[in-house]
Amino acid sequence: MSEERKKKVRLMIYWSVGIVVIVFAAITAYIYKVVSGVAGIQEALRAGFPIWGITALAAVVICAGYYLYARLTGPREELVQEEEEEQQDEEKDESKQLEA
Repeated sequence: MSEERKKKVRLMIYWSVGIVVIVFAAITAYIYKVVSGVAGIQEALRAGFPIWGITALAAVVICAGYYLYARLTGPREELVQEEEEEQQDEEKDESKQLEA
């Protein structure tokens, strides 16, 4: 895997995890705000479990989908790049032979 591709994958992982953390925090804050007048933090946490579960499931599905997408498209792009580089190397070799 090329360095540029590795950098993009690390950045994607970073933002995927960051977005999940932000969503969980936003859900918790919203639930606490709604429930705070009626009950305490324990009730807010219990009320959040189904929503957190759905969010966690959605995050897993999105990450798995991205992983599959990267696996299916990744090697093809690298092969095309390698073929282009090989063609460029062959053209350079031919031009050197013509010069000599």
